[in-house]
Parts: sequence; C-alpha cells; structure tokens
Amino acid sequence: MHGPQADRNPCDPLARYAPIGGVYDELVDEHGALRPHWASVVAAIESAGATGLARRGEDGQRAIRDNGVTYNVYGDPKGLDRPWVLDPIPLLFAADEWKRLERGLIQRAELLDALLRDIYGPQALLTQGVIPPEVVFANPGFLRPCHAAVPRGQPHLFLYAADLARSPDGRWWIVNDRTQAPSGAGYAIENRVIVSQLFRDAFLSTDVARMAPFFQRLRDLAGGPAPADGHEPRVVLLSPGPYNETYFEHAYLARYLGYDLVEGGDLTARDNGIYWKTLSGLVPVDAILRRVDDDWCDPLELRPDSALGVPGLVQAVHSRNVKVANALGCGILESPAWLEILPGVCEEIRGEELLIHSPPTYWCGFDRSRAHVIEKLRELVIKPAFRSRAARGGVGPIFGEALSESELDQLVARMRERPHELVGQEQLDLATAPSWTGSAIEPRRFLLRAYVLVSENGCTVLPGGLGRISSSSEALVVSLQRGGGSKDVWVLSDESVAHVPVIEIPSAAVELKRGGVRLPSRVADNLFWLGRYSERCESATRVFRAVLTRMSDDSGLTATSELGALLELLGADEEAVARWVGEGGDGAPSGAGGADGGAVTEGDRVAEVLELVLADDGPTQLRATLDSLHHIAWRVRERLSNDAWRILNQVRDRLAGVAAGTGWSISRALEASHELVADLAAVAGLEAESMTRGHAWRFLDLGRRLERALTTSQLLKTGLERVRDDEAAMLRALLEVSDSTLTYRSRYRAAVQVAPVLDLLLVDETNPRSVAFQLVAMSTLVDQLPRERRTPALGPEQRVVRESASRLKLLDVEALAASSADGVRAELAGFLGDLVEQLPAISDELSMQYFSPATPSRQLASSTSEVGG
Repeated sequence: MHGPQADRNPCDPLARYAPIGGVYDELVDEHGALRPHWASVVAAIESAGATGLARRGEDGQRAIRDNGVTYNVYGDPKGLDRPWVLDPIPLLFAADEWKRLERGLIQRAELLDALLRDIYGPQALLTQGVIPPEVVFANPGFLRPCHAAVPRGQPHLFLYAADLARSPDGRWWIVNDRTQAPSGAGYAIENRVIVSQLFRDAFLSTDVARMAPFFQRLRDLAGGPAPADGHEPRVVLLSPGPYNETYFEHAYLARYLGYDLVEGGDLTARDNGIYWKTLSGLVPVDAILRRVDDDWCDPLELRPDSALGVPGLVQAVHSRNVKVANALGCGILESPAWLEILPGVCEEIRGEELLIHSPPTYWCGFDRSRAHVIEKLRELVIKPAFRSRAARGGVGPIFGEALSESELDQLVARMRERPHELVGQEQLDLATAPSWTGSAIEPRRFLLRAYVLVSENGCTVLPGGLGRISSSSEALVVSLQRGGGSKDVWVLSDESVAHVPVIEIPSAAVELKRGGVRLPSRVADNLFWLGRYSERCESATRVFRAVLTRMSDDSGLTATSELGALLELLGADEEAVARWVGEGGDGAPSGAGGADGGAVTEGDRVAEVLELVLADDGPTQLRATLDSLHHIAWRVRERLSNDAWRILNQVRDRLAGVAAGTGWSISRALEASHELVADLAAVAGLEAESMTRGHAWRFLDLGRRLERALTTSQLLKTGLERVRDDEAAMLRALLEVSDSTLTYRSRYRAAVQVAPVLDLLLVDETNPRSVAFQLVAMSTLVDQLPRERRTPALGPEQRVVRESASRLKLLDVEALAASSADGVRAELAGFLGDLVEQLPAISDELSMQYFSPATPSRQLASSTSEVGG
C-alpha cells in the first residue's frame, strides 16, 4: 500500500490490505490513501485489532445463528436453513455521493412506473414505435389478463430495487432492475441490527442515517386509502412458503411491519374480493404485499400448475377490491432487453437523459445491435432476453471468450433464427470493498441493492440497502448461491441523527386491544404438531437419559434390571435386552465384540444405545422427530420468540454433536442428555409463559397434551401389561421417565408398587404428568375453540375427549393392578390398548374440524359477524 497506509502497525488488520490493481476500491483511492468518510470505522478496526475483529465476526455469525437468519439455497447440503453470511465490516457512503445516487434511483423508479402504466394501459409507446413489440408481446413476463387492471390507490411499481455496480472509473451502473417482488430489505434490517452492535461506538459517532423511517412509510403506504367502512386496512404478506430461498425475510418483515404472513392456500376469492381463511371465518383482505412471482399468483388466470397463488386474484384486482404490491405484471421490466431501450423511453416520457445508466447492452432484436454482438461475440456475455424463459429451460449466461469456434457458430445461428430472445452485454470489472475473511481483511467484489418506495406523492429511497460480496478475492461473480456474503450499508448523514433505536418504527397513539390475532387453519395445524413433536422429543430424550444413567458405573441404582426395563420402553426386542443384561449385570452388551472385533468398550456401549435411539427406523426416531420439530417450527417462524428459536437451534446442534460422537464415554453422553432435556423443557416453558392464551396457544398446548397422554399410555402398556420378576425396576423406570419420582416418594413411604404408580401416572388429575391431567386440560381447551354457535351439541373432538376422560374417572386402579394366573393384567392391557387407539381420534377430529378449510356453516356465521362488527 502507498501513502499514509504504508506506516501502519503490522498488528493492524489493515496493514496488509492490498487493493486489486485497476479496480475501484471503496476503502482507499488509487494512491493508497484512506477515503475520508471511512476514518471512524477504520479507527474502530485498528482499536479492535485482528483478535477483536475476529471476535466480532464470530459474535455476528452467532447472532445470525441464534436469530435463525437463513438463506435457503436449493440443493445445498446444509438444507433449508443455510445460515446467512454477514461480513462484520460495513460498506460506507458519504452523504454527497448518496444524494447523487438517490436522484438517479428516484428517476429510474418513476420512469419504470410510468412505463408499466403505459404497457398495461394505452400502450402509446408501442403505437409510436418507441418500444419494439417483441419486448412486450414475446415476453413471458407480460401478463395479458392484467391489461387494463388499474391498481387501487397506488402506482404499479410500489417497491423497486436496483442492483448497482461501480466500474473502475468510479461511475455507478444499474445492472439489474428488480420490479416484481424485490427481496433483501428484511436482510438489510437484520444486518443493521447486528453490525450496529458490533461497531456501536463508530455507528453512533458517524451519524448513520436510520432505516426505520423508510419502513414506516412502507407500512403507511402498503394499505392504501382507508376502506369505505373506515376500518384500518387489513394487509397480509403473501409468501410462497418455507421452501422459498428468502422465507426468513418474509417472516421477519411480517413481524416487523405488523402484518400477517400468509400462503396462497390461506386466501380465497369471494364476490370479486380476497378473504383470509381463519378459524373464526373469512376475513376480508384490503392489501397484499406479495413475495410470490407474477405468474404464480393466480392459477385460474395465469399459471394453471401453480399451488402458490390465489385462484381469482386477477379478477379481484380488476374489480379494484384488493391492492396488490407490486402490481401483477411488473416482472416484465426485469428483462435485460429493456436496458438498451430505457434511454430512449426516458427521453420520450421525461424529456431528459438517464442519470444512472446500465452497462452497454445490445438487444439482438435490433439489426444494428445484433451485428455488433456477432462482431464482438468473444468480448461479451450473452444472456437470455427474458428471465422467466431462462428459468423454463432456456440458455443461461454464456461467456463468448470461453466458446469454441463451432460453439460460436451455433450461437450465431441461434441469434439469427430467434434474435429477440438474446442480448449481449459488456462485462464490468466490479469495484471492491474491505471484507473480513476470518483471519485478514481482503478486498472483495461487491454489488449494492438499493430500494425505492414509489407513491403518488413522491419516492423514498432506503438510506443504505443490501451489500453483497463475492466468495473470495479471486471470484469475479457476486452470488449468494455461490458462497458469497452480505454487508450492512451505512449512509453517512450530513445532519445530526437522533440516537433512537436502530430499527424502531415510530407510530401514533393506538386504540387499546386485547385478544390474539386471527389464526389461519394452516398455522393452527402447524402449532398443533409443534406441540406434539416437542413433547415427543422430550419423552424420548428422558428415556435415553434414564438408560445412560443405568449404564453409569457410579449410578448407585439397581442398574441391571432397570436398564432392561428401560430398553424395553425404548422398543428394544427381547434378544437385544437379553444381550445387554444377560451377562455381567454391568450394562455392557454380552455375546458381541467391540467395533474392531475386540473387547466391548464403553464407547461401543454408548454407540449402540445411540443407534437404538437415533435410528430413523427405530421406535423413538429421535433424530427424525427433532428434524420434524425444527421443520414445523420453521413454518411458524414468525410466531416464535427469538429465545425459543435460539433454544431449538441449540437442541438441534446438541443432538447433531451426540450423533456425530464416536468413542464417547457414558459420562459425556449422559451430560449431553441432561442438556437436551433441559433445553426441551425450556422450549416448553417459553411456549407456556410467552404466548397469550388465544387459539394459537390452545392448539399448541392441545398437541403437547395429546402427545403426553399418548406416550404415557404407551409406556404404561409396555411396562405393566404383564407381571415381571423384578417389577420394581420397571416401576422406578416409569416414574423417572414421567418425571414423577419425587411426587411418588413424597406421597408414599413404602417401596414402589403397581397400584400407586398407576394411580399417579394414569388417573391422578393433580399430577401434570398423568394421562387424566392431560385429558382434563384437553377438555377445557377444546371447549374454548371456535365452533358453530347455533348448535348446543358437542363437537366430535369434544365427545372423544370427554368419553376418554369419563372412562378414566370410573377406573378401579386396584383391579387394573391385579393379574391373572398367567401373569397378564388383562383389564389394564385392554383399557390402555383402547386408549392408545382412541387418543389419535382426537387428532383426526381436530384435523377435520379445524385444519381442513373451514366448513361453510362456520365461514358464513363468522364472516357475517365480521361484516356486522
């Protein structure tokens, strides 16, 4: 480095920072001198040193992990929860430079909105020859059913995003226009929250412009004009669902803006309007902030194979009964063919030149452009003119310099046959910004995604945006799918910025309310199974822990008999139980050698138990159950607190560590099982103490209660339906896995006996672990669920719960504990067998009544109530 940077302390992380020659660098100029607006951040980096910067990088990624910030990459080995990658060093903009960018972005957004109004309206630009017809009518992004659909109280282009790149001469270029459902703004908020904490002093001392006013305006504008009846506009955020790559952002923005997150199946069209299907009935929707691409939004009018949209949405838009942002059909402008055409459109519409141009782009539909592309083919990147066509099997980007002569000939032939489908574009040598690699600061190529809100009263630009960086200093392409990362973007204000919470949206006084939000049946279904899977995981983990306790040499218990009993509860067959406890009585498998054919080691013993507990085809399927728990939790991410999500991630990480452990000692495995039980209990505690007692909590608790009743019944049936030689061992095991040992000891001074254990675990309504307690709780919960008000009759789910609870109340525990001459407790086995078959019927009835689309009678009654109220 040259200039002032040359005298840096060798321990300074920036001491060896080496900009790439011939490329614009955001940190230093061409002489190696620090750009002035970076002074405070550089001072913070120098103060932290390499060790401090490494710690901040780790803290940032830990916060991302704890908060569940993900970017799902299809086909990625990390699955649907690939952690978001955030560079701790922000990207800085001086106030004067940002103001110049703002003017260009506002001009672009207004121009594109005017162009959309013409394309889906009078089409004057087509008539005048300003726009060639192929870029409209041959473009799959042009939605003919949306022609003449005038948005209600809004522009076509509500939220616009531009991908900006800087060339070596310092000029900014717009390389992509994002017009249909721009993503990334939610990630920009999360980046800001984290980085502003990592560099708190620098953030506060540099007057970084706040993002919150932008999102306040977004929230104010999204609903549009107040409905005719004067109620507050009902706005929902429409998501493709948890398999979408940016689903985290959908959940995050919905929570941040105070909107309900919905999927296509949650909405329905009625009387040319859009309604939200909730347990309380149909609720009219005034506005949809969509994250579903254009042609997937309505299978009736647009794409018949779509399961993500709402049949009838286009008709509702034509009837002006619902506002959709961005308007359907905006995706037509994402075609790179427009990049050559826009300068002429700007002159025609606005009478001025574009303030921010795009890289030289040549649409092959123009004869002169096609001739130029063919002449310079080896120097250009060839792209599909229409993005959606590329996604359906067309060609992707082709680098001319990498083609053979025969491949070039083939490409030229295709270009001449269907010229309107291809564009040629000059490559930009992207600018670089300083990025922390984990051990050093290196320059990385970057792109900036900037956001503009468009309204009839003017445009608002988000001060900052989403910075994206390449995966390495050698990589020329910036792509999150290819391992790239992100940056927080700081715009330095030339005015003093009030020290207010980083992202808090100011709001006026609100009317006091009480009661939960409306609950769609899809969410109720997911919450119910979240409760079931949570309880199932905790129960399996308790049995696992109990087994490890009996295997421990210093347990001080009659380990051998109890170990056999617990192995039976785990589902081990008689042969496996005999192999474990048949010889030696020390909890070591007998009759088999270790992993290497030698003596059985402690690690071998632990490994065999882990295999029994974790196997996907085993009785507990703990790993598969935990995966299901995490998947269900992800589907209701917006309804879980950060603490609950953090613990769920922690549980998954712990179990992954247990599954990967080889040669573990019993004590180490036992410690891990203690931690798992504690974490799962913490999840249950957060669910119980952090949710208001509305329908969401009721379905969650119903799932947990049902699963506990079913698990306890199954354990009692397995353990006590036949008399055992050492029955006390099984009774002690049942009490331990049911967390009722202390209650039993405080109630009975005698040794464990069958009748008292049955009373405590089966029919005692005061024991929160008993089957009876669960049925009483479920009876109360199902009574509070919404139902048809006109009939006094019990619902099917109420009848099943009451019938099971009544049978329990009439039980004679002493008779159940008695056995026949053949050593079988026939009455107990029969009752528990019936109960195990009957309890799932509660789940079936709940599914029929609440998790399927609402029945017409309940819809009619509730929707009438909504209108009347």
